[in-house]
Amino acid sequence: MLLLFLDNDILLKLGSLGFLEDLKNLFSNDTSSIFILPTAKPYILNNKNLRNKYSEHTLNEIVTILKNYKIILDEFIDDKRYRSLTSIDKIDSGERVLFSLNPPNTDFLILTGDKNSIIQLAKQGSINEITSTLTRRIVCLEHILLKLLDLHGIDIIGKRIIERDFGGDKTLNLVFNQPNLTIEKVRGGLLSYYNDLYSQSNKFLLPL
Repeated sequence: MLLLFLDNDILLKLGSLGFLEDLKNLFSNDTSSIFILPTAKPYILNNKNLRNKYSEHTLNEIVTILKNYKIILDEFIDDKRYRSLTSIDKIDSGERVLFSLNPPNTDFLILTGDKNSIIQLAKQGSINEITSTLTRRIVCLEHILLKLLDLHGIDIIGKRIIERDFGGDKTLNLVFNQPNLTIEKVRGGLLSYYNDLYSQSNKFLLPL
């Protein structure tokens, strides 16, 4: 079964919009195959800055959903690869763990909202183990929103982004706050941002 590994950014952005539960439908797996960082729960519970973006109610809802997910096991992490990424300033500790994954089940995807980390990873072409393991295994936020658009349509997604307690992503706010919004405009905006990131990703991004 396909394994999904989520960064904290994806948890917060999808969780604040109420779409975390849709992951199993988007990727044809179940919650027992979704893994989160060991830092996820304490980060959401204890980070005061998050309270400037999200309500306590929203954060508590996300924490409740996290109880259904598994914590990434130490044995899933390639220590050598992790150490090779420690010197790259723009790849934070969470993404470093995700980019060092080498689980026994080779059918897996990494879901991340950190575009800068993806770009920085793509620049490390000399780390052959990363290239061989992670090619076409990283899923960005825009890719997920395009799949959600197919699942729910523009009315539900647009309403949640505009009305819900969403402190999140500048890209999404730009795309969904266009005048006279249509599904064609939203799809075109998301595709434009996805294609730009794909062109810089050295084929790490999962193709649409």
